[in-house]
Amino acid sequence: MKVSELKIAELSQLTPDQVDRIVFERSQSYGQTAAAAILLGGIPAVLEERAEAAAQLYHAGVVPYIIPSGGMKWDTDIGLMTEAERMNKYLKEFGVPEESILLENQATTTRENMIYATLLMEQKLKPRGNYRLYVVTSGSHLRRSMSLARLYLPRTAELIGVAGTCPTARSGQWSQDEFQAKRVYRELELIKKNIDIGDMADIEF
Repeated sequence: MKVSELKIAELSQLTPDQVDRIVFERSQSYGQTAAAAILLGGIPAVLEERAEAAAQLYHAGVVPYIIPSGGMKWDTDIGLMTEAERMNKYLKEFGVPEESILLENQATTTRENMIYATLLMEQKLKPRGNYRLYVVTSGSHLRRSMSLARLYLPRTAELIGVAGTCPTARSGQWSQDEFQAKRVYRELELIKKNIDIGDMADIEF
């Protein structure tokens, strides 16, 4: 069966295993050097695990630059700030130096993350020819993010997705956590809508 064949109301009738196959990105490769990592923003509860995964790439020598992207303002644990500003502070706490962080403070959607991060990268880094980029986000957000990245990031970039460090946000684990389950079912709806408007390829499950 394909996601395009479902109605929105039928999504809640799927089994957790079916939802898992739809929402989660499957094959990812790691350890390859890249021009930068684009770190996607979100609600405050997910920012630390995403920033930690990006910092791990930096400390492994895989990326010289991280682009935390997100302009939505939230009341965080240390005051009102944008997603990118909070992730910037997390990155520094994880030992990433300021000169390796390129703050993208305008995007308010995943689509805009890709567009504004590209503009900033081309302005600051001026990549030429073929190169790699990492896209870092929560595990449950990765498939949709990678689909939009393929649409909106430069065609010359090889894209590699990386899931955040939170284990309960990953395939096979989310259904045991109420918070993550709500996020996964929200992602399921967004994936369905993106497939219906042609921003994502159909998914057979």
